Amino acid sequence: MASVDTFITVASTSIDSIFGIPASPVVPVTILYSPEKSDTGNPAIAQQVLTAVDCTGLTKANGILTIDLKCSNWSDNDGYAYLEITSSGTFDINEWGHNIADLPLTSDWQTFEISLSDWSTSGGDLDVSAINYIRFYSFFSSGLETIYWRNAKIKSISIDQINGVTF
Repeated sequence: MASVDTFITVASTSIDSIFGIPASPVVPVTILYSPEKSDTGNPAIAQQVLTAVDCTGLTKANGILTIDLKCSNWSDNDGYAYLEITSSGTFDINEWGHNIADLPLTSDWQTFEISLSDWSTSGGDLDVSAINYIRFYSFFSSGLETIYWRNAKIKSISIDQINGVTF
């Protein structure tokens, strides 16, 4: 007959460790750009040309953009605010972009994880092996506002990483 101590030890062993599945998947994170970027205007356009960053394997289906955002007065946003990443070194060419006007920005830094699955393509497809430009811009109903971004990172999650199994 097994002792109570044996039962407790077995019961506290996670199923994941018994079957060799990691408790949480390791998701690769690629830093695109960390320093703060900002602009005041109407529109306000905070943009940065990057040294090309290789995100091979990234797709809209498996990608997430993690970024810190804030705005001096987001309630003045007129419903047209975009985040864009490109591989052309400029906007509207080899670009993935998404309207983020519905995000609840405030005047304090907040970190957002934004799925790339609904992002549009403009001027040809993004070369994920050479991402080299980020732009955040917004139009406002009245007056000048300041937008900010920093700590832009890409995560690409594959089903293999979620399951901990390589096929």
